[in-house]
Amino acid sequence: MLSTLRGTTLLRHVNCPSSLYRDSKRHLFIFRRRPSYKPTTQFGQTYLRFRNFTLGLLTVGAATFGLFYLLDARSAVHRYIFIPALRLITPDPEDAHRIAVLALKYGLHPKDTRPDEPRLAVRVLSFF
Repeated sequence: MLSTLRGTTLLRHVNCPSSLYRDSKRHLFIFRRRPSYKPTTQFGQTYLRFRNFTLGLLTVGAATFGLFYLLDARSAVHRYIFIPALRLITPDPEDAHRIAVLALKYGLHPKDTRPDEPRLAVRVLSFF
């Protein structure tokens, strides 16, 4: 529902009373989050702490895995997501090339950390 308050249009929650918007001079609560689960027992508090710790650990683990995946030069996201997105954004190949060179200049590229295979070595005039 839309409510008008002193010339400003606000999107207000359906269950909140309208006096909350008109009478409050300190702060306007547009979206009010109420806890869906408020533990009252010791077991409930322990469960909530364990759940929050587990969700936080999973979030940090997923973010770490995603970062290592994005920084890997052999990940498929570079070939199948970033390059087609760059082609959609810049239809001119010269602009895409400029963006790629800028990304390389500022280090925004995947790094290949694995050593090359020995069979790729080249001997020139038997000095190397």
